Amino acid sequence: MGSRERFALSASVFAYVEFDNTVLMLRRSNTGWHDRDFSLPAGALDGKERLEVAAARELAEETGLIVSSASFRLAHTIHVRNPDGTEWLGFFFATCKPGGEPVLIETDKHDLLAWKDKSNLPNNTIPYVRQAISRIRDGVTYSTYGWP
Repeated sequence: MGSRERFALSASVFAYVEFDNTVLMLRRSNTGWHDRDFSLPAGALDGKERLEVAAARELAEETGLIVSSASFRLAHTIHVRNPDGTEWLGFFFATCKPGGEPVLIETDKHDLLAWKDKSNLPNNTIPYVRQAISRIRDGVTYSTYGWP
């Protein structure tokens, strides 16, 4: 029996920080991808780190909020298929607002940091992020996006 090449998926992590029926969101800018659209603090898994550690790292890098990775819970997983056929997994980790106020750190990638009503997200929220937030509100732990 010959060995087969395994299918590889990239992974992204998202920090879903909730406070008083709002969620912390960033508006993307100057990246060439979904500029002017809202998302959550997020980024790619760098490797050699657990998913919840990556979520805490991304939150700190983008907002200055320091949250122990142990205070995150996996709230949603999404399997996304892009129009070009590539696929990736998104892991949404939820936590409550920690002490301190968030600040906009990566001004080369974002132009606004704001608390948004989790039941009435901005119209210009990235669609798969909107779907994941909706599923988190409904207690659904897995969904797909972009599949026929």
